[in-house]
Amino acid sequence: ERCTKRETSTSSSRGAQRAAMARRFFESSGLNINWFPGHMASAARKIEQRLKVADMVIEVRDARVPLCSKCGRLEDLIQNKRRIIVMNKSDLIGPADTERWTRHFTKQGQAVAFTNATKGSRIGDLMPQELLKRGLLTRADRMLMFMIIGIPNTGKSTMINALRRNGMRARRQEGGGGNVAETGARPGVTRHVSTMQFCSEPPAFLIDTPGIMQPSLAPEDGLKLALTGAIKENIVDTITLADYLLFLLNRKGQVSYVKTFGMVEASDDIDTVLDAVAAKMGFNLKKQQAASSKMASQLHSAHAAHLHHSTASSQPSRDILRAAQYLIKSYRSGALGRFVLDDADE
Repeated sequence: ERCTKRETSTSSSRGAQRAAMARRFFESSGLNINWFPGHMASAARKIEQRLKVADMVIEVRDARVPLCSKCGRLEDLIQNKRRIIVMNKSDLIGPADTERWTRHFTKQGQAVAFTNATKGSRIGDLMPQELLKRGLLTRADRMLMFMIIGIPNTGKSTMINALRRNGMRARRQEGGGGNVAETGARPGVTRHVSTMQFCSEPPAFLIDTPGIMQPSLAPEDGLKLALTGAIKENIVDTITLADYLLFLLNRKGQVSYVKTFGMVEASDDIDTVLDAVAAKMGFNLKKQQAASSKMASQLHSAHAAHLHHSTASSQPSRDILRAAQYLIKSYRSGALGRFVLDDADE
């Protein structure tokens, strides 16, 4: 659903341009965004059983949504466990964001680490010896059991592989192998609970778990999670998701899309922005344009004549859906700015 409420701006300053016509809110009350397939409910029960043997819980979140990507479904189960919150994909936020959210969690007395598992950045912060130094583990003179949890597509499987590369070097040098966790850009790749060794000294094992989503989500939380790829693609309408992205970009002053897509100024109208994206990228629908023109020529009402004129005068017809997909993809890669979608209380 699209919100049509607009703010007007009469200033020509750069700051005014960045906030041009920015909506004060996004109308999402009619949205129902839920994704909790059967394997998640089954996995949650198995996690509860295995959690009893875990010395430490590694909760992996997406650094772009440090609050929304909380594994709320398991929160009650892990509240009495030693835990470190790992903000993965931290390369997609800015240094100031890292500092702000470090302060946020430190005030709550919660240990936090920022990683980029794809590149192996800061993975050493999660190894047993380092956690021992930080006082998050009390001993490392016996076999340790870790459990890794999180919502879908936060990079848990990629992180497991990075942890194993870091912690199993000695074993590899001796010719030993090991399991590799399957990874993927789509949510829900891991569907079963399994255990594998990830550190040789001290010996430490990791219980891998599927991504567990909340059974119900607030509309804007669902939109944020859909933007970061945590929710299956077909759950949220693509144009609606692109519109919400535009709302956030303008509200947070992230208007690099203006230059990227050859626009004159920032806009809060999703149709205007998607038309610019399609024009810049050459996303056209020539066949659709021809079909629309043929349909209009066969009708005799004044409305049909107007439709035919509008279609003919806006050649070539833009592929707006493809433009919306590209806008979302650009955000996910960091091409539209590196920033946090959630707001921190400070």
